[in-house]
Formats: sequence, structure tokens, C-alpha cells
Amino acid sequence: MGKGQRSRDARAGKREELKAKALKQKKRSKMTKILTTVGVSVAAVAIVAVAAFNIISSTGYFLRSTAVYKTEDYTVDNAMMTYYLKNQYFSFTTENQSYLSMYGLDTSKDLKSQKYGDGTWFDYFLDLAKEQAKQTILCAQKATDENIELSEDDKKAIDNTIASFETEAKNYNISMGSYYSQVFGTGIKEADVRRSMELTQLASKYYDNYISSIEIDDEDMQTYFNKYPNKFLKADYIKYTVPGSDEAEIKANAQKIMAEATNTDKLISYLENQFTSDATSEALEAKEGEKELTDEEKQKIEEDVQSDIEALTYTSYQPESTSEDPGLAWVFEDERKSGNINLYEVEKTDSASYSATIYAVVNPVYFDSYNVKQARHILFTEDTYSTLDDAKKKAEEVLAEYKKDATVDNFKSLVTKYSEDTSTISNGGLYEQISKDTNYWPESFINWCYDENRKKADVDVIETTEGWHIIFFEGDGDLLWKENAKAGIKSESYDTHLLNLETELKLVNSEDKAEKINA
Repeated sequence: MGKGQRSRDARAGKREELKAKALKQKKRSKMTKILTTVGVSVAAVAIVAVAAFNIISSTGYFLRSTAVYKTEDYTVDNAMMTYYLKNQYFSFTTENQSYLSMYGLDTSKDLKSQKYGDGTWFDYFLDLAKEQAKQTILCAQKATDENIELSEDDKKAIDNTIASFETEAKNYNISMGSYYSQVFGTGIKEADVRRSMELTQLASKYYDNYISSIEIDDEDMQTYFNKYPNKFLKADYIKYTVPGSDEAEIKANAQKIMAEATNTDKLISYLENQFTSDATSEALEAKEGEKELTDEEKQKIEEDVQSDIEALTYTSYQPESTSEDPGLAWVFEDERKSGNINLYEVEKTDSASYSATIYAVVNPVYFDSYNVKQARHILFTEDTYSTLDDAKKKAEEVLAEYKKDATVDNFKSLVTKYSEDTSTISNGGLYEQISKDTNYWPESFINWCYDENRKKADVDVIETTEGWHIIFFEGDGDLLWKENAKAGIKSESYDTHLLNLETELKLVNSEDKAEKINA
């Protein structure tokens, strides 16, 4: 099997893993901190009516006059729903920009025209927007009931975000009206965006108060760990699908591999040799009969082979049931050790009638037990400062401003004044559970926080894929598994609380009307 096919197979496996991750994200419930004469006369009347409808529609009138959720003091209309949907869309495409083609999402096409699962991508993002909007209005109403209000800093943070939109509009040489319509949807205006932001910020304040009020002890965390081992226990393994065009060929290839590869290390060596041989043959064939490859070509093949091996190496959490993936369930059995290898052969019902997959254990069951890190940051992006160099220059200027009064309180005030990470402005730019997981945290961010020489109150300017940051080190947090257990307990408590709020606050739910928004 050549590199091209190996790469396609590896990508296919990663694609299924990504889809599963996306579906889990869809189900996840959490607060989000990141729309003739008579005939002629009749036709004329119809044309005028349609034109008038289109003009009115373009103003956003129908969006603002359609309520989706209502409580005593607040309404989420379809203009706000459009904002929340676009918020979800931008967040998803930014976080997964390298994998969008694997997901099957084309950002140049209408979301309603693109299939995803049993529905469309519009359905997917609308479901997320509905969940966000419902949580937001319930928490905002409860905040008002408990006399929680937006502070001047909260309002200033929203003003800063609006100002960043104005900067972007100037950079593109378009009016603010055109900017809001192009970014958030036809008819969406600054007032709609501001209402959405204010409601979200108020809800976030209530959410933070509620979450901080939950008391959790070591016994609670251990109980949660024991109840949900699939959220903590992980294993590293190789998963290799045996090539072949029919059942007989697949079985023969599987038997050959298993005869030579009796443990994980031998499997890796076998695959390295096989992949290298295939790639070398392909390269020589492309060179029309030449018998030798250059050192550079050999080096390239070696790098490609290692990349292919890495693409077959997975880290997964314990499956919730053995039926999900019998081979993966085998990896998590109690007696499993590093180096163990097994073959799973499966009769399929689709066009591929037979398959065989080899599982080889790299690291048997474990859970993360290191201390997480805590840090504050101020984000400066290219969107606001035109170029990354300008963003860096501004970050360095603000760092100098901080050093004139090197206190946490001053850093918090600078967060409010400058940071473009709206999700952390209300808590002084603080992230409390920075793990080593590069799926959630930029690698440069992790490397800085986990530097062995890092000390409390260290401050620096660093670059990530988001832009430039001034980062302030708060220190160590709890063990990662404990932090995850606490987060899980709080999430369960919050979900139950939300259900109670829906009844307590007599939420009026007309979410079917949100189907009419455009995206």
C-alpha cells in the first residue's frame, strides 16, 4: 500500500474521530464565556408587496419582532438568535480550521444546503445557538432577580468589542451597517449585537456566582471519578486496518503481519519496513527506472513514514460500553500491558463486507495526575491592530504600562481596558485549568506555563495562533483529575439548576421560530 492510500486511510480514521468529537460537543451542556390589464395590475401589486417585504426584511424588522424565548424581563428575538448562531459558527470554524474539510463543512456555501448527520450544518449550529440562548436568558433573568447588574468594567468591555468591530470595518473600508450585515447577517445592527452581548455578560456573572457557590470535597471528587471512569481513564495504542481488496487477501495479510509482529515494537518495525519499501518502490518507479534515490529523497521517505506511523497512534478515553469498539474495549481490559497486540476481524453489512484491524498497546490504562497551571492574559489580535507586528508592539507597550504598577489589580484593570478575549474579561483574564492538552491550549501557551523555572507573578509577552498575549502566571492549580472531577460535578449541578430555572422562571419557549433565520 502506497503512501497516498496510507494517508487517506489515516485521514479517514481521524475524520471519524473528529465527527464523534463534534457530535459529543453538540450534546455537551455548558455556558459559553467566544440571522391582461388585470393581470398586470395584480402582478404590479405583487411586485410592490414583495419589494416592500424585502426592504422591511433587510432592516431586520421581522427578526426583531419574532420572539424565540421570553422571561419576565427579557426577550431573545431572531436577530439575537442570528448573532448567537454566528457566534457558534465562528467559534467552531476558528477552533477547527485545519479540519473543516474532514468534517465536510464548506465555509463558502450556505449552511442549509450542506448535509451533516441526519440534518444540515445549519441545524447543528442552530441547536448550539438555541442552547446558548436559552441558558443565557434564564441566567440573565435570575441575575436580575438577585440584583446582579453589569459593572462599569463589564460595559466598557462590551464597548471595547464594539470598537474592535469599528476598526475592522475601517480596515475593510466598509460602513458599520455593511459590516454587521456581512458578518452577522442581513438586517443585524449594532443594537442587536449589543443586546446579545449585554445579556450574555449578565448571564455570565450569574453563572460565575452560582458555580463558585458549589462546595466540593475530596470524597465528592473520588465518587465522581468512580462513577465516570470513561472521563478519566485513557490509553495510547496503535490501530492499523489491514489492507486488501477481498476477504481472502485481508485474512492472508493479517496472518502474515501477526506472525511477524508479536508485540507493539515489532508491529512498528514491520510497518516502518513495509511503508519504506512501498514508498521507495513508488519513488523509483516515478524516476523511470533509476536504481538509487538521493539522500534527500531517502530522508523525505523516512519523515513521511514516521508521519504515517504517528497517524496510526491514538489516545482515547475508556469507551462507555464494549459494543462501541470491541478492539478499543480490549485495550482497556485490566490485564492489558504495554506491548500487547490483538487482531479484530469484523463482518460488515455495507459494501465493504470484511475488515481486519490490529490493536497494539503503547501505554496501558492511565489517568492524568499532574498539577494544572493558572494564568491571566491580555489578548491582542491582528484583527484590531492590522498586523501581528503591530499587535506585538501594542502588547509590549501595555506590558511596560503594567510594570509601572506590577500588581494583580493593575493587571486586571489592563485586561478590562485592552483584552480581546471577551470570555475572560469579567474575571481579570484568568484561566484556572491550563492542562498540557494541545487540543484545548496553544502549545506556546502550555510551554510557557509549564516551564520548570516558572515562578508566581512572572509576566511575559508570547505569541499563539490567536495573536499576542501578555501572560501573568498565577501558580499551580489542583491535580488535573481533581480539576476535571470538580468541573464535572459543577456541570451536573448547573444542568439540574437550569432545568429548575426553566420551570421557576416560566420560560416562554418558541424556538421553532428560530428555523426562519438565515445563515
